[in-house]
Amino acid sequence: TDENRRIADEIRRQTQEAIEIHVKEKLKEEQRMKQLVEEVVSGRENAKAAQQKLQQYKTDFVKQYKEEIKQLMKQALEE
Repeated sequence: TDENRRIADEIRRQTQEAIEIHVKEKLKEEQRMKQLVEEVVSGRENAKAAQQKLQQYKTDFVKQYKEEIKQLMKQALEE
């Protein structure tokens, strides 16, 4: 009886350790996945910001180009 009780206690201890290890691994995996999701979201936001900056640069460039052409045309007409 004592031997059976000792064996049962050992099995319970080993089972508890296995469960704790499994839970810790699952938590680590969840943290890695959460971090990966955050990185992807951040990357998308950075890409959107970069696209907006590029669009603004193009808009500003076109405005400046039109203004320069307008000035050159005005200067040509005056000459």
